[in-house]
Amino acid sequence: MDALEQELNKYKYIIFDFDGTIVNLHVDWTSLKNTLARMFNLDFHSLNEGLKKLNKDERLTAFKVIEKYESAAEYEVNSKLVRYIYENDKKKYAIFSDNMMLTISKILTRLGIKNKFELIISKDSVSNFKPDEEGILKILNHFDINNSKKREVIYVGDNKKDEIVAKKVNIKFLNIRKLWR
Repeated sequence: MDALEQELNKYKYIIFDFDGTIVNLHVDWTSLKNTLARMFNLDFHSLNEGLKKLNKDERLTAFKVIEKYESAAEYEVNSKLVRYIYENDKKKYAIFSDNMMLTISKILTRLGIKNKFELIISKDSVSNFKPDEEGILKILNHFDINNSKKREVIYVGDNKKDEIVAKKVNIKFLNIRKLWR
């Protein structure tokens, strides 16, 4: 058993980020942000900060563009993590991601693990994006996780936003990138 499996085996509830964790999407983020910046005449240096400036209808339009870019992207699968999810039925799995629901659902279906996830919270299912804790709070509420049960939860991600979210709600964070250095 490797270090990843040993760490994940300690927890009943495992929340995953998607891109950079379960898969690595090869989205041309710079081109996407430039396209959105031209469409809405806004600075999209940070995708989430730019989206926050849009009204509801503009945001829906932007989501369609993001879906187009994500759907066209190639991706690499974290086969070790996918195998772990597939083989460990006693865990409760969820996803909290800055990717679009359509992208996540399509890829998880292709990988044969979509049914393993009890809840998926994506960019288009929250009002406030990472590092806001809205999405992770929805997951904790879904599983009825109170403060005493938080020691049974881990959030597996790949970046600072994921770590900030975990700290905000006081759950363990595992940076998958640091594990494989």
